[in-house]
Amino acid sequence: LCAAATGRARAACADDLRAIVAIAPFVAELGTGAPAGEPIYRAHPLLQEMLLRRRARGAPDDERRLRHRGAQWLAQHDDVDAALELLPADDPDAVAALLTPILRPALLRYALVDARRWLAKLPPDTIAANLQIAVDAAWLEYFGETHHVRAAVTRAQNALAQFPGDACKDELRAEIGILDVLCTFIEGAHGRARADADALHDLPHDPNGLAAGYLKLFEGYVPHDSSDVDARIRSMQRAAEIFRRTGHNHGVIEATVTQAYIKRRYANADGAISGLMHALSFMHATGWEHSLFTADAAHACGEMLYLSDRIPEARSMLQRALDAARIHGAVPATAYMAKLCLQLCDIAEGNAHSFDEIEDAQVWAYLLTCNTTTPIGSVAMLRILRDQRLSRPEHCNQTIESIGITPLDLTEDMPDVIWYAVLAGSIFSRRVDVSVENKLTAFRKRMITVHNNWMTLRTDVLLMLHALQHGNETLAAERLTDVLPAVERSTMSRLLTDHAALLPLLRRSPAAYAQRLAAQHTAAPPFGLSPAELQIVELLVAGYSTEAIAQKLVISVLTARGHFKKCFRKLGVHSREEAVRVAREAGIGEAGKQRVR
Repeated sequence: LCAAATGRARAACADDLRAIVAIAPFVAELGTGAPAGEPIYRAHPLLQEMLLRRRARGAPDDERRLRHRGAQWLAQHDDVDAALELLPADDPDAVAALLTPILRPALLRYALVDARRWLAKLPPDTIAANLQIAVDAAWLEYFGETHHVRAAVTRAQNALAQFPGDACKDELRAEIGILDVLCTFIEGAHGRARADADALHDLPHDPNGLAAGYLKLFEGYVPHDSSDVDARIRSMQRAAEIFRRTGHNHGVIEATVTQAYIKRRYANADGAISGLMHALSFMHATGWEHSLFTADAAHACGEMLYLSDRIPEARSMLQRALDAARIHGAVPATAYMAKLCLQLCDIAEGNAHSFDEIEDAQVWAYLLTCNTTTPIGSVAMLRILRDQRLSRPEHCNQTIESIGITPLDLTEDMPDVIWYAVLAGSIFSRRVDVSVENKLTAFRKRMITVHNNWMTLRTDVLLMLHALQHGNETLAAERLTDVLPAVERSTMSRLLTDHAALLPLLRRSPAAYAQRLAAQHTAAPPFGLSPAELQIVELLVAGYSTEAIAQKLVISVLTARGHFKKCFRKLGVHSREEAVRVAREAGIGEAGKQRVR
């Protein structure tokens, strides 16, 4: 092919093999190379020169024919942008004909940016007149997680109305149906979405197509029997198989990640962690290392690792989530949640003040303006847990006040995470609200009904803390006895050990698992205090003065004051009185009295 082209053309295109190949079909018609100084037109300089010559001869039909011919050849050789530039600007039908066979493969390999750029070449009425492109445009909106999915689906339905009895359109009809179901599901009408999905099973469709894959995926999302975990997971596995055959990487990842979320919902931390790690490996292998999916999955995996007390692994995974979210540039909910989990890791390792509180407040204020309830609830839950670990009840109170929902305002249509955040914030901030216990009991019953073991365990812990706050230690101990087997099966020990008030109950429990947790916590003092610092705090709680502490530890008063500052920093306080209060709340006081004696 190089030999067929002129020397000038070869010199112009010597660094681009694709350009040289593009020249070959037109060399015979050109006869000579491009003149000196002629601009190179993308990957086909001699073709452009040929079109200029045809135009100079006044042969528009010949020029149009050659433009179509060249565009088809370029599209076949993956230079779609050049092909679209080559087509006449006044011929949208030609652009639609060019895009029809190439848009679906681009969507399946998740080249959403390219697909959007190509569709921008077409006016809306042309998209609505081409059923295949209208359906692909709807998938583009769904895959891109935009707010225009419903409008795109309606446009595809209008295009389908032009082919009421065309059997060749059955697969597209099924895809429009499942897109409509997914929209209904996103809008919150889960019952209607389930019924519509059932009706789609009787519609003819490709068993290895997108519609079949998303129908199986939907069976895992909204199953007929939510208690059958294995059936839900099998549906997700089948969906992943279909998507692999289709070449739809987005679907494979969605099905794999959702399997892990189902396992987390049923308090199977090890299974959830394993599934999320598998999904993250697949994302890395397919070039999705910095996608929003990666950020969400890495954060979920990091949170499960933290609850399973695997802090170094959790830190690594959460940092991965934070990096992916920053590079993706999305609304910072995921990045902020990863930061909050990293702060929990810091607290667990004794580095409680490694975050900027001003920046923290600014991000929270920004998220509150986004009006997205579920992310707000998830973020609020983590903020409250962090502030509880830092013994800052006033901050827990500020978080739930900023949401603007009290326990009395909670209704069944609100997300589970909002319920948990409001109830946990009310307990941790020690607000006097008689509705808290009733709402906790109602919430637990609802979580059992929908088989959400993950949130049921969290609610059980809140019920124990609420009982302790009201002096009912016997009830709290009974609840702990009931909860311990589920916590041990889930491996999420930090559901219990993150709450200092529960540690005395663990120490007194006869269960071997409780004794192990108590021993582990004793080996690692709260707030990251060293053994020497713990002794100083115990002496403070016991009522020793600065001089008495210095005398007892055989150190100078100045050195003792230096130790006080370090202890106050780790406790997150600024005075002796605050330090004593926080230490007692963390269960340090009784141990201090025993050791002083």
